[in-house]
Amino acid sequence: MIVRLVAILCAVTCISACSARSHGADFLPQSSISKAAPLEGTLVVRVTMRRHPATPHYIAPSTKGMTVHIAGLVELKRTVGLTMSARGCRSRLMTLQCELKVPKLKACPSHKNCYTATVVTYDAFSNGKIPPSAHALSTAQGVGFTIRHSKATTLPIVLEGLPASVRFVPAAGSVLEGTQAGGFTLPKCSSAPQTASVYGIDLDGNYILGIGAPTISLTSANAAQLAVSRASPSSPNAFTLTPPAAPAYPFGGRTIALTATATPGAHSGGVATHTTVSIAYSGDICGTLNEYTVPTGASSPTYIAAGRDGALWFTESGASKIGRIPANASSGSAIAEFSTPTSHAYPLGIASGPDGKLWFAEYSGNKIGRIPVTAKSGSDVTEIPASGTPVFIVAAHDGNLWFTEYNGNNVSRIPTSATPGSPQITEFGIPTASSFPEGIAVGPNGALWFTEYNANKIGTTATGSPSVVEFAEPLGSPVQIAAGSDGAMWFLAQTGNAVGRIDTAGNVTSTFALPASGSDVIDIVAGPDGALWFTEQLGNKVGRITVDGAITEFPIPTAASLPTGITVGPDGALWFVEQSGNKIGRLR
Repeated sequence: MIVRLVAILCAVTCISACSARSHGADFLPQSSISKAAPLEGTLVVRVTMRRHPATPHYIAPSTKGMTVHIAGLVELKRTVGLTMSARGCRSRLMTLQCELKVPKLKACPSHKNCYTATVVTYDAFSNGKIPPSAHALSTAQGVGFTIRHSKATTLPIVLEGLPASVRFVPAAGSVLEGTQAGGFTLPKCSSAPQTASVYGIDLDGNYILGIGAPTISLTSANAAQLAVSRASPSSPNAFTLTPPAAPAYPFGGRTIALTATATPGAHSGGVATHTTVSIAYSGDICGTLNEYTVPTGASSPTYIAAGRDGALWFTESGASKIGRIPANASSGSAIAEFSTPTSHAYPLGIASGPDGKLWFAEYSGNKIGRIPVTAKSGSDVTEIPASGTPVFIVAAHDGNLWFTEYNGNNVSRIPTSATPGSPQITEFGIPTASSFPEGIAVGPNGALWFTEYNANKIGTTATGSPSVVEFAEPLGSPVQIAAGSDGAMWFLAQTGNAVGRIDTAGNVTSTFALPASGSDVIDIVAGPDGALWFTEQLGNKVGRITVDGAITEFPIPTAASLPTGITVGPDGALWFVEQSGNKIGRLR
């Protein structure tokens, strides 16, 4: 494969409170309630008002009534009296408690909130109604809730209290998935703003609403990736979460911390309560593809890796350079290049080492190169003599770098302490002669797995007591390999024009042919979405295969670009290099 790749390169270089029943007109008829609908549940709104020690009144003497507006699969409005004489209210244990039951609400289709109950308190209540002369004492405060089939959902409310905790509740219809304790997930490819509400919760687990509610705030630790603003001034508990607008999708896999705070009134004697809510973007790939031209013409970018500095680092085999592009680059002008001390070194595989430096294999230079992420010029590159034409390199769990020697027929180990004067390279021979080892990756079992292009085999060796074991693969000319999310290794077979799966026992359990012949698969990586992503050099595509074998392909805009290396960037996007197109691609 290397010889064939060189030939292609040469050619390219040349080309290049409440009532138990409703009261009068405050009930809004809902035509969508179907008598035939079998899946229904009940909402119980339970309002508690504490008695003040020095007065017989409950929470504010002026608070006489409340409206509850329910919106969702069913929409209706109920009026609740909050006085001793109001229906559904009773005094007990220094409190007044009123209860409203709303039966026959359509059950939510999932565990997520599909209803919102919006509460407003008033200073008057008469004949089961809020009279026109009444004044609103609190602005609309909405609480999301779920209705379950044949069950009652209780919404506990207290109209004055000190917050003991803070609760974050996604609005009905929100695509946020998860829990406050475990964190929420937000689909990366959905740029639609999401609404959520924050509440102070007292020691008894009640939502503190009304004029005695604490002041609520919600802030984002990374407003560029997830901005937070109030939904409207009249809804003090509701906030809008806004991701970056498409096509500037947020960083997949990135977790954003939101700080929610409930601050009680200045004369309440209470203190502010805080909590942190985690919002993680999914690892979905949305299908937006960008290309960035490498400054050096005909540089033949070949392989790529993510660095610890938040940038992507790549080898330029035709120019004997190492390139760097920030993950937030807007054009190729953001690319920096560093020449290797050895001219015509033909650098190929590159990996981020445990020391934070980028390590790369020099095929023609017969060396292992090393460059710090703080490099200013090519003089910051260190080269360590090797043998056997190193091709690909990976950081292993033992703290060392491991690489394949294409002509040396070895799998070799180099520590991060290696220097030009003390290479400290250890070689481990492969039993099959002239096997031409190529791709190498760390498996789910911590062992090294590699491909043998000429021998049509997959090899493995443990890092602790290296002893190479080989397994036959039926597809032909395996080139690269990666660990999948299913606990197996996935490899590309070049002449077989297929993707294969091999378990850690060495059994090739599945093979999947590419849709078109002659795709010339090159490199493979586990994606942030749980699938495997690969490059098709002659097919001029980036491919995706799920662990179930479903294949999707994404054409590259530049014709005959010869895509080779591919990796996952710190932004959760797929980054790849276009050898003939002399570009860096980004699929997000």
